Amino acid sequence: MSAAENKPVKSRNNAGRRIKSGVFLVLGFVLLYVPSVIHWALNDQVMTDIIRMGELEESVNATGYFIRNEQVLTSPFSGRCILNITEGEKVANGHSIAMVVNEDYDKLVKKLEEIDYEILRRKRELNEKEKFFSQDIVKIDNEIAERLSGLISEFNGNNFDKIAKYRQNIDGLIAKKAEITGAQGQNDPLLKSKMQERKNVEDQLNKNRQEIVTNKSGVISFVIDGYESQLNPKNIRNLTPEMLDSVKIPDNAARGAGIVDVEAGKPFAKLVSDVEYSIVIPLDAEKAKPYKVDSRVRVRLTENGKVLSGTVDYKSEEIDGRCLVAVTLNEALSETAGMRYANVDLIRKSYRGLKVPLKSLIKDPGDEETATIILVVANYTKFVKVRIIAEDGEFAIIDNIDDGSGLQNAVTADLYDTFVVNPENIEEGQLIE
Repeated sequence: MSAAENKPVKSRNNAGRRIKSGVFLVLGFVLLYVPSVIHWALNDQVMTDIIRMGELEESVNATGYFIRNEQVLTSPFSGRCILNITEGEKVANGHSIAMVVNEDYDKLVKKLEEIDYEILRRKRELNEKEKFFSQDIVKIDNEIAERLSGLISEFNGNNFDKIAKYRQNIDGLIAKKAEITGAQGQNDPLLKSKMQERKNVEDQLNKNRQEIVTNKSGVISFVIDGYESQLNPKNIRNLTPEMLDSVKIPDNAARGAGIVDVEAGKPFAKLVSDVEYSIVIPLDAEKAKPYKVDSRVRVRLTENGKVLSGTVDYKSEEIDGRCLVAVTLNEALSETAGMRYANVDLIRKSYRGLKVPLKSLIKDPGDEETATIILVVANYTKFVKVRIIAEDGEFAIIDNIDDGSGLQNAVTADLYDTFVVNPENIEEGQLIE
């Protein structure tokens, strides 16, 4: 065989060697790097978190209806009501909460102001006739003029309490001036006539205004909803879920502060007389089962987050699949006096401790109270038995199980320990990078 015939065979052999070398290189790469890639990919999917402190509740959300001892206060006549207190304010027995004046009151106050001016002018005339120019008299006259100016200002501002004080000051100054002048002008017919006229107007003023005074202590509310006589403590056992469902508060139930219009015989405020009150909550019969009479519970007002402590005082029989649970409270009366119903959480129990997602626990078969949590200790997984104290379907409160061994180096679940969020396909001793 010639040299020319040997060359193609040699080339084919070299090509085969190169192909084999490439195959070995690829296989070496796969053997060396693919396991690392798989390990990395698997570890990248292992989500971890830390154990934190938290709280779980056994509670039910519903609408609660406020039941109180409420005394409705009515107006003696139609007109304007000047309120002396604010919504939810506590008052003592005999406290003046408002003054009601009728439509003639403003005219009478204006008339009294005119008479006071005429009396003052007539006394000045009498003083001038007697040539009595004492510095004391001039000073008192100036003070009377200032008080009259203030009286007009307060009248324009409808500040009736201050109007009465100004009138008393003016009367006192006039009496003082009379003493200085030796009761001058007492026999003057015109002055005597004006003084009598002034007294008559004052008598009419007293007939056209009336103070509203409490006959017992309590909390005042200006929210009148029409259920004051129906929703009271004595009637709780006669209530039904259907009756409470029908409760609707009118848009004009709340009155503002300051001056409001009132009608004769119509309510304008109410006095909540007892410290204790109730909140009645309609619940599905199944949800109402855990709540027993005389048990301690808490009520959270979801609107502001305020939590009130109380006692279950009454629980009705099942009515069309629902029960009424009545809770007696003695907190936050002032804040809730104007509320007839509110969205609430009725809290039976609450638990505080180590809180983790429920899906992070591997429950033990046949024992709902124990489970396994996978901790990450020095980058390796460790299976730890724990006790489930409470759960709500999403989270759980856990605690360590005392096995009585007393081993000081035993691994336990503690605050801020790292754990595996999803325990599926995780083995004990697995490296978690």
